[in-house]
Amino acid sequence: METSTPGIHIGRLSAEERSRKPLTYDDGMAIMEQAPAVKTLTIGIFPRRGGIHTARYQGHEVNGVNHNGSLPAYEDVYNISIAKGRFFSQAEDEHRADVVIIGADLADTFFPNTDPLGKTILVDAVPYEVIGVEEKRKGQFFKNQSADQGAVVPYHTYEKHHPVDNDNFIAALPYPGMKAAAEDEIREVLRRTRKVPYDKPDNFGISSADEIATQFRSCLAWLLPNFPPLLHVCVSISQKHCCGSRSLSPARAAARI
Repeated sequence: METSTPGIHIGRLSAEERSRKPLTYDDGMAIMEQAPAVKTLTIGIFPRRGGIHTARYQGHEVNGVNHNGSLPAYEDVYNISIAKGRFFSQAEDEHRADVVIIGADLADTFFPNTDPLGKTILVDAVPYEVIGVEEKRKGQFFKNQSADQGAVVPYHTYEKHHPVDNDNFIAALPYPGMKAAAEDEIREVLRRTRKVPYDKPDNFGISSADEIATQFRSCLAWLLPNFPPLLHVCVSISQKHCCGSRSLSPARAAARI
């Protein structure tokens, strides 16, 4: 049977990789509860096989939007700055509220002369109330991909509208000086929750921001300075997903790897 190491790969995923069980929300919660070196984490949920997202407001339309569901800790994990409004709360995630945080480019396109807060936009035909706008970033993470075309909604809200999507990516922020300990703890927790036999290799991958920069040097435009020392967990992801036609913000790119 065709197999390979979990993580980042160039080209198509193998049949074995495609058949791996996705990470789950419960995997992330287990890490948070059982890995004391992890300060906080967020879980991103995406379509299993990718896809192009579209946002609309009145007569305006933007294709290739970076759309995903995340936890409220996304703001702290990725050190997101909010220019207007606020980030969504734990209560809004738990109650699956239809609210969205948009990137600066979407705000400029849809609301060049008006306040976006309280307005309703459509993302993949689903209406969301804009409650926050991210600060404009100083560049792009991948060539030809805007870092400011984001539309982030609460994790359980995304799950409500896209029940088939089950591609989860975990970004964990260790306590200062505890990155190695956090990685060991995450590996131990996931091998237990995913029931990996003691004599078998991991069926998931763990990467750091530095490893992302190294492995994606062929398609990186530049890496944001002071990017948080995160650990990113996934099952397996092909490099073509990140260097091809799919739009990825810095946070989404990191969360996928």
